[in-house]
Amino acid sequence: MWEWLVPLIIVVALVLVIGVYFWTQYRTLSQLNAAASDSWSNVTGQLQSRAELVPGAIDAIKHYAPHESAVFDSATQARDQALQAQTPEAVVAADSQLSTVVRSLQQVAGGYPQLLSSAKYLDLQKALSDAELQSQSARRNYNAAARELNARAGQFPGKLFAGRVGAEKLQPLESAAATTGGHGAPRIQF
Repeated sequence: MWEWLVPLIIVVALVLVIGVYFWTQYRTLSQLNAAASDSWSNVTGQLQSRAELVPGAIDAIKHYAPHESAVFDSATQARDQALQAQTPEAVVAADSQLSTVVRSLQQVAGGYPQLLSSAKYLDLQKALSDAELQSQSARRNYNAAARELNARAGQFPGKLFAGRVGAEKLQPLESAAATTGGHGAPRIQF
């Protein structure tokens, strides 16, 4: 009389296990997408933080080398570009240009021993160095988050949920010249 109950229990248990599995995959993909978005925000924030240090470097060096106006102008342009960068291409370009400008400013400062021994300049140089390290760390974290999201969203069952959680395939920041979905992290369709 109860022979039908055992198969029913098995089917219900199987449906529950599959449901929990898919729900877990959905949540994981959603969390990875949020982590990648946070990592991208951190990349742009670190770039802007570095850019905010440039005027202090210019002011410190200008006192000793007022004739280096070309270097100061390019530093100001790089800073402005970094503060306005929103697309991946702009962020990569601004980051590269900002690094070049900071090196140029440090080369100019190298010709002035009094400046190099100034406590204000030493503090500024340390802040620039720390900001560069934090920026590199933010880029590494973003690239790791992008790789993990891509791996999960590119496989079954992640492909089923990628669109629902707003996840798009992200490209590592080093290859950000690829197609983008407007502002934000570098994205291509799955």
